Amino acid sequence: ALANFFGLDLLDPAQRQKSLGFRERPLGPGRMGWITSTDLYRAVVEREPYPVKALVSFGGNPQLTKPPTVHTEAALKQLDFYAHADLFMNPTAAYADIVLPVASPWERSGLYPGFQVSQQAESRLQLRPAVIAPRGESRSDSWIVFQLADRLGLGAHFFDGDQRQALQQLLEPSGVALDALESQPSGIDLELKTVFHKYRQQGFATSCGRLELFSASLQAAGYDPLPGFMPAPVPDADFPLQLTSAKWVQYCHSQQRQVPSLRKRMPDPLVELHPGTARTQQIAEGDWVMIHTRQGSIRARAKFNRSLALEVVCAQYGWWQPDDEGTGRHYNGLIDAAAIDPLSGSNSLRKSQCRIQRLTGEIR
Repeated sequence: ALANFFGLDLLDPAQRQKSLGFRERPLGPGRMGWITSTDLYRAVVEREPYPVKALVSFGGNPQLTKPPTVHTEAALKQLDFYAHADLFMNPTAAYADIVLPVASPWERSGLYPGFQVSQQAESRLQLRPAVIAPRGESRSDSWIVFQLADRLGLGAHFFDGDQRQALQQLLEPSGVALDALESQPSGIDLELKTVFHKYRQQGFATSCGRLELFSASLQAAGYDPLPGFMPAPVPDADFPLQLTSAKWVQYCHSQQRQVPSLRKRMPDPLVELHPGTARTQQIAEGDWVMIHTRQGSIRARAKFNRSLALEVVCAQYGWWQPDDEGTGRHYNGLIDAAAIDPLSGSNSLRKSQCRIQRLTGEIR
């Protein structure tokens, strides 16, 4: 219902193929203009396939949300210039040359097309107004982007800095005028029609329009065109448990742990395990335990979950725990950064070998 402002149409195919990682994974994120942190850090440190010297980041925190590679910290230190825009400081922002304060959601307007809780909610289009003016020197992300574009001589691609004009053009496909949306801050319901079995009229999003078992796209890119069976790894006697992770409603990624009302509901990182697994380690519910993998270790409180298999434990990512070296430990530090999907470059965040042990004494 909204216009596509992603901007890929501004780049010719040859330029788009220069995305980091595209050469190794032509069907990966580089095809859509995205890159992985692994490829970014390699380009900064090893200057391959070309050097990257500057970074502008909005609300990112790869120190906690991505497995650390051999280049992670070196890359953040080696950048000639790093600007970080965020509402709060975080471990990644600590490396920035300059931190730009971003306005909170209550200090800026926000357009939201479709609330993903029901079919009716999905048809709601809302422009939430700001409640108060931005405090101090904070500005919205979009204001910062539009200002940067203008000063880099790219203002023509950003409506000459006019964010209101940008909103109007963004809304054009919906048929809703910006004035109408502003006059109804609770939102407007669009007359969307749900169409079932669209593939019968439109086909599938494949080269032949049919459901493919043999993928011509994979074959053209040099991959096996047929799905194959991958056997489970051989059990590791030193790390006999399977480690996975899950999101909890109290927090979003590495955010909100400084909010008292949320921290009251979940004051510590948790690891879920079956009571039977806990008994083998003399672990009681609520005990502090240490989770070990070949890559690192973190602390968490034990929480029993009978629905888990005996060999599975489920931890939480996004927590930051200082260690004796002051560098910090976190869930993704347990993950092997080299274990990536060969097509997409995505990290294997939810299947690692681990062991757990009960901790005694004072926990910092």
